[in-house]
Amino acid sequence: MAKKYCDKTLTEAALRSKIINQLRRLSMYWKPKTTALKNALDGFVVNPMTGRDNQAYKCASCGERFLKKDVRVDHIEPVVPIEGFDRASESVWLGYNWSVYLKRLLCEVDGFQILCNPCHETGKTQKENEARRSHK
Repeated sequence: MAKKYCDKTLTEAALRSKIINQLRRLSMYWKPKTTALKNALDGFVVNPMTGRDNQAYKCASCGERFLKKDVRVDHIEPVVPIEGFDRASESVWLGYNWSVYLKRLLCEVDGFQILCNPCHETGKTQKENEARRSHK
């Protein structure tokens, strides 16, 4: 039987998921991440919903300008490597080497790029997910 955590209410996978969720929430306030977003400011565009000028952010992939709601701050190097984490490492707990995970999650400003939603979802993320599937 698999080991249970948190007063025997969570599986290893569920606990790992909770930890990752909290770390990602924390990373929303990581200063280099917000600095990367500020660095991508590229003038103004008219918001079609309001007709007002809003700050525009330049996509690192397609070069187009988008409203803030239409861009993502993306890790250039995936937080979880394509090949996964080395479970043989001594510092692995719950299948992750957390020091590597944190180093990748909380990188400096040069480790981030601003991508529009289409480039992020149908470009980078889709390619990374396909690479992960083929690596398994």
